[in-house]
Amino acid sequence: MREDLVRQGIRPYIPQRTQRQRLPKQGFTYDKRRRQWICPEGHRSIGQSPHQRGGWLVYFSERACRGCPRAGRCLSRSQTRKVLYWHPGTEANRPRGLKRALRVRNGH
Repeated sequence: MREDLVRQGIRPYIPQRTQRQRLPKQGFTYDKRRRQWICPEGHRSIGQSPHQRGGWLVYFSERACRGCPRAGRCLSRSQTRKVLYWHPGTEANRPRGLKRALRVRNGH
């Protein structure tokens, strides 16, 4: 939706549901050359699949997660490996002045 507005020359002031820079704040980094995510412990993602809302589900190795010292904090009880949701557009189409525009829109 945001991409369509940008193509039409419209500046979208739509807040993101996902927090900007969420993955880097958690310690994950992206290797553009290899197209892989790297966890805070240095393990690389092993694959990704498209998500129905757009974006990608990124998978890490069960073996790496099983022996990881952060597993208790990083994985939920039902997870055997880390799975991230990543949408490249989260960063791309976020206009400058979004917070101010939303305050004006809300009447504050």
